[in-house]
Amino acid sequence: MVNFTEISKSFILHTLPLVKSTSDIIEETIISLLQRLSNTCLNVVALVFFNCRLNISVYRKLIARFCQDDDLFIKFNGVKIYLLYDVVHLIKTIRNNWYRYGTFTLPSFSYNVDVFSINCLEKAKANWAFLPRLFHRDSSLKCYLRKASLLSETAVNPSQNKLSVKLALAIFDIGNATALVQYFNESSEGSTTAEFIKVIYVWWSIVNSKSAIHLQRISRGISEDSDNYNYLLISRIGFLEGKILTCQV
Repeated sequence: MVNFTEISKSFILHTLPLVKSTSDIIEETIISLLQRLSNTCLNVVALVFFNCRLNISVYRKLIARFCQDDDLFIKFNGVKIYLLYDVVHLIKTIRNNWYRYGTFTLPSFSYNVDVFSINCLEKAKANWAFLPRLFHRDSSLKCYLRKASLLSETAVNPSQNKLSVKLALAIFDIGNATALVQYFNESSEGSTTAEFIKVIYVWWSIVNSKSAIHLQRISRGISEDSDNYNYLLISRIGFLEGKILTCQV
C-alpha cells in the first residue's frame, strides 16, 4: 500500500507495511507506480520506506537496477528519486544507538545556510556522556535561566523509553547545542557533541517539514517566487547528500 505527499507539484511516495509480501513484489509494484505517475507528468522526488529488512532489500534491488553509482537515490526515466527511510523511526534509532554506544565518530562536514553554521572535523567524536552532565548543571539554575530546558532525567537516561519521539527530540534540541558550547567550551568533544546535535536538528527540521522550503520558523516569508527559494532548496538537498549520518560508533 502507498500514499502520497504533495510538495510543490512533486510527490513523495510513502510505502505502508503489508503482511506476507516479498521484496520482488514490492519492487515491481513501486516500478509500476513510478511509470504510471511518470506517464501522467507527475514527478516523484522521493520514496519513503519503513526501516526493516524487507524494505532494505527492496532499496538494494532498485539501486542495482537503476543506479549503481550511489546509494542515496535512483534515476527513473532520467529523474532523480531519493531513497529515504521513515524519519520518525530514524530519529529514535539515532538517539538509541548514540545512547547505547556512547560516542559517534563523525565524518568531515560543513554546512552554512540560514542561521546555522556547522563544522565537523574528520574523526571528531560526539560523546553522550556530556548530556547527563549538561542536564545536572543546567537543571540547577532557575527555570528562566536554563538553556537546555527540554532536557530531563528521562531524556538523558531513556532505557525504558526508547520509543518516545518526544524524548529523542529533547536530545536533539538546538538549545542543548548552545548550552554545551557555553558550559563546556574548554572541551573539544563538548563542541563536537554540540555540532552533532545541530546536524540532527537541521536534518530533522528539513525532512520532517511538510513544505520543501519551511525550516521551522527560519524561512518564514520566503515564497516559491523568491530569489532565495531555489538557493535554499538546493542547499538543503546538498545537506541531505552530505552523508553526515554515516557515523561510526
